[in-house]
Amino acid sequence: MKKIAAYLIPVLACFAVGISASFFQASSIAEWYPTLTKPTLTPPNIVFPIAWSVLYLCMGLSLGRLIVRRQHKGIIRLWVLQLIANFLWSILFFTLRNPLAGFIDIVLLNILVGLYIFAASRRDRAAAWLFVPYLLWTLFAAYLNGYILLHGTPATTPTTIQTESLTISKPKTERIMVHKMPELPYSTEALAPKMSKETFEYHYGKHLQTYVDNLNRLIPGTPYESMSLQEIVKKADGPIFNNAAQTWNHTFFFLMLTPDQKPMPQKLADRIARDFGTVS
Repeated sequence: MKKIAAYLIPVLACFAVGISASFFQASSIAEWYPTLTKPTLTPPNIVFPIAWSVLYLCMGLSLGRLIVRRQHKGIIRLWVLQLIANFLWSILFFTLRNPLAGFIDIVLLNILVGLYIFAASRRDRAAAWLFVPYLLWTLFAAYLNGYILLHGTPATTPTTIQTESLTISKPKTERIMVHKMPELPYSTEALAPKMSKETFEYHYGKHLQTYVDNLNRLIPGTPYESMSLQEIVKKADGPIFNNAAQTWNHTFFFLMLTPDQKPMPQKLADRIARDFGTVS
């Protein structure tokens, strides 16, 4: 029973930290993280929970193996410190939305993980090897964090919504295309209560503004600096494509909305009711 507990408790502790961190970072992952310019090597979001689940299991088993073999003296402190640093990274990077503080923390985390591997290797090689995938992942995470720190932090946006027309063709007198916010044919509170003024201003005045600002910051000196938005979406890749596509998508979305609700064509309503049971 004690042997099982020696493995189970560290594993549960790792998952407890991971689950706790997910609660603190949920809103930033949904609202802030998508606005960042990320490197092309960034994995799909679904990869992260899968990878961390495997890593948490390996981390817990590593310490459990040392405890069972009575080789844990003096090393538990390192294990706990790296777990604290792991948790703090989520708070610093996501909750506080501070890539610089997150990068400092993750460098410290890599040092702690490296020290643990070194200490564990002198006691039990298998315990040390169980931490190697964790070190590789945190080194990769440091690269992602560092890239965002250098290239991907959203610029500060004004609190009022800009209503300048979005440039979609190259002016003959300009060499560099300047992309601007779309002018809306309705006020920011016109869609309430289906979309509140606060929600609208957040997604229009912050999300879309950030994509536009990032695009204008990224294209100078590239083949895309004189292209229309549609051309950039068709030809670019990486961060330029991401911000151009998000600009186009958001612009299309906001220009398709209207506060003037009109009756749905009966033919369309009948087909929706046929396939889904009801229109509402």
